[in-house]
Amino acid sequence: MAIDFHHEQNRFSYTNREVDSSWLEEMNTILEAYAPQHVVDLGCGGGIYSRVLAERGVSNVTGVDSSKTMIQTAEEEASSSKAVTYQVGSATEMNLSSNAADMVFARALIHHLKDLAPAFEEGNRVLKRDGLYLIQTRTPEDCFLPGSAEHLRGYFFHCYPHLKEIETRRRHPVKGIHSALQGAGFQIEKTWHLWETRAEHETKQQFLDDIRLRKGRSLLHELSDQQLEILVAYLDRSIQGEKRIVEKDRWTLILAKKQYKSLTQR
Repeated sequence: MAIDFHHEQNRFSYTNREVDSSWLEEMNTILEAYAPQHVVDLGCGGGIYSRVLAERGVSNVTGVDSSKTMIQTAEEEASSSKAVTYQVGSATEMNLSSNAADMVFARALIHHLKDLAPAFEEGNRVLKRDGLYLIQTRTPEDCFLPGSAEHLRGYFFHCYPHLKEIETRRRHPVKGIHSALQGAGFQIEKTWHLWETRAEHETKQQFLDDIRLRKGRSLLHELSDQQLEILVAYLDRSIQGEKRIVEKDRWTLILAKKQYKSLTQR
């Protein structure tokens, strides 16, 4: 069963994750190039990235999430900065005024959406002229890289091929994302890849214990406790040695610009 982010016990699943330095470098480049003043952190969860965007100089950050529980968590974790506000909303109904934002940032969000078109149309509505829609997601091409010391998640699919079917159903390929963006009135500016360090473990045993917790790994909620133990044993055999483990994920980033004509004008 997939993780339920509306449930109280899962509210801190992603809250304590630290922002990766490679992500900061990429975001700094984008913020310097486009200087957005109002950024919507769509699917903000516990507000990690909302707070960092404000720290990086964005004067107005609106964190939007469909879960009241996660918004409550974000507000509890918020600093004293007045640059960040949070509200309940969704990818298809952000509850923001039209032409309000310079950028919509959607990290680890679109794989939760079956149909991308309504979300991107809402993004078009909320964004100002020449506004940017920045997507950070893992595509099937990212997820199914072979298991290795760099890409440990690949071992999940070696052990349980049926997880690949689940992942395929919930991941959008790059071509489909591009098509949906263009259909909603966006021009694709850039598509590229980014490797992020998601966690560092001093020993292999520490990594295996972390896997058992399923923390920050929604896909592992598809496994029973017994299946999870089999995966842990498989990882133990597959990973050589007892040295420090750096766990990484490859992401795809897509930057799209709102075209001059809005959806209502076409």
